[in-house]
Amino acid sequence: ASRSPVAATLVGFVARSVTFSACGAHLAVGGRCGKVRVLTTATLKPLQLITDASGTVDCVKYSPDNRILAVGSHDLVIYLYDTGFRPGASSAGGGKSGDGGKSGGGGGGGG
Repeated sequence: ASRSPVAATLVGFVARSVTFSACGAHLAVGGRCGKVRVLTTATLKPLQLITDASGTVDCVKYSPDNRILAVGSHDLVIYLYDTGFRPGASSAGGGKSGDGGKSGGGGGGGG
């Protein structure tokens, strides 16, 4: 039986890897251009664009506690971003914290 997508959005680059945050509220998409875009799962609206990697991003993964977003790239570097998520803390702004380097932000919240 054929299936239809429940949602779709353009991310602006060729997607190579995707992962849901442990809580399911965010989706991180890694691309061939070295970018990672973090989206809200409910609306697929962009929260954060991370541009530190200079090679294809083949792996993105949230830590089990949502505090860290790990990004693996062909530039031979693994980047770790603090998502700003803290259990029990409310965050209306997506839970971002820190500047995450030249990307201009953290990992885009984890919860």
